[in-house]
Amino acid sequence: MWKTWCCSRGAMGSLRRHNPALEERLERFLAAGDTAGLLASLDALGATDFRTAGYLLSETLLPRLSGEAYWTVFAAVVPHNPKAYLGTFLKAAATLYGDGRLDVAHRVLRRFAATEATPVDRRKTLEALLPLLRTPAEAVTLLDLFGTEPAARVVYLFRAGGKVCYFLLFRQLQALDDPGLVRKYCGLLAQRGDRLSFNLAALLKQYFGLAGVAGQFSLRLHPYEHGRLDASFEAFVRVLTSV
Repeated sequence: MWKTWCCSRGAMGSLRRHNPALEERLERFLAAGDTAGLLASLDALGATDFRTAGYLLSETLLPRLSGEAYWTVFAAVVPHNPKAYLGTFLKAAATLYGDGRLDVAHRVLRRFAATEATPVDRRKTLEALLPLLRTPAEAVTLLDLFGTEPAARVVYLFRAGGKVCYFLLFRQLQALDDPGLVRKYCGLLAQRGDRLSFNLAALLKQYFGLAGVAGQFSLRLHPYEHGRLDASFEAFVRVLTSV
């Protein structure tokens, strides 16, 4: 009953972004570390106040916390009903990570991934966090935590875009060694049209020796640069952004 009611109430009416009394009450629970009180208060809200609470938590209240405090609240609230709360916490996670206050390999996220996350939760988490990550190691950790198969990783890395995920996309396509798959993503990258995607399409075409791929590519790889692509993330980025 709870899950059905929660989802239906989330679709009703418009969002009220301001409710000082509600914000103060939620902030008191967070300041006191009273996660049980916070969850009970959230569960008791009607439709309009529940949506407002989600907005306040994601945009204002959770981003004020330290990384450790955030994960403590996450552990208490999100597993109770991921369908209701995961999106709210992922929005706040983006802010915290951007400020350098969030560890995506934290034990709470590891436990959530291993024991509580549904396939939908896994997808939401990867789609929300992968585009933000600054290092390939963080992205690999996140992909490992949420148990994605090699072919699925290609999809997530392509969707996320950016230098980190494009480096891992290149490496994953190397590992899969599937010319048809490389050709497919070469075409999809060229269709995106932005400089980074177009350059990666050119890189894939030349590195894998693909013929018949449409497009006028400015990026040209010298034979000695093929080895550099495997050397390091930094070397890959230098080649990818050379034109």
